[in-house]
Amino acid sequence: MAASPGTELGYRQAAEVALRVLAGDWVVAVLVALATTARRTTDLVATINAVDDQLGRQLHRVPLTVSAAAPTLKRMIAAGLLVRIAEPTPHPRVWYRLTPAGQALLAALAPLAEWARTYHRQRHTGPELGHRQAVEVALRILDGDWVVAVLAALAGGPLRTARLVDAINAVDERIGRRAHGVAASRPGLAPTLKRMTAAGLLARVHDPTTSPAVWYQLTEPGRSLLSALVPLAEWARAYHSAQQGTVRP
Repeated sequence: MAASPGTELGYRQAAEVALRVLAGDWVVAVLVALATTARRTTDLVATINAVDDQLGRQLHRVPLTVSAAAPTLKRMIAAGLLVRIAEPTPHPRVWYRLTPAGQALLAALAPLAEWARTYHRQRHTGPELGHRQAVEVALRILDGDWVVAVLAALAGGPLRTARLVDAINAVDERIGRRAHGVAASRPGLAPTLKRMTAAGLLARVHDPTTSPAVWYQLTEPGRSLLSALVPLAEWARAYHSAQQGTVRP
């Protein structure tokens, strides 16, 4: 989801850039594990597994290994979120720590974690979600090609299905289809709308007129999720500028 050099990312495009950076089973786990200190590879893996064990393996069924962590660490280094430090000792050791961009991304996730805690509290009983667990719950809800697009398109108020599709496609066409390679359609959007409605982010309203129509509108959880994404979008704008060589996030 690249953007043209020198262009400012819009809200929706910026949020989607951030979510793409965060994609992957272990990215959030690595960010949280390195929040306060640099860690050796084995310590990093052990820290991540300790959280999963404490939560009864709700986040990841299979424990992380050093070899399984390697692709995620490599990708996060390439994205500028981590630095790798090799100690030139008789027994070489490798450490990882967050860059300023990685630290800023972690901070931008805090409102999303708070949203997920509130969302979980309203729909489930049981223990409060920890920070990492809350972020991963939110990211799973946001997973999918059209979720952020739907949230952003409905920010201004309810839309009929056809107008919702048009609004999403208008943004994609304006940015040269960088967000999505194909145009949105009513059949293509239907599974996302159904899932978002089931998750309580949207309300589906039937208009009982002579020409029956279906409208979609954001619920309170949907509106608050949209607000929680703002810091993440702001991070992505700064990150995009840094990638273009202008400023550092």
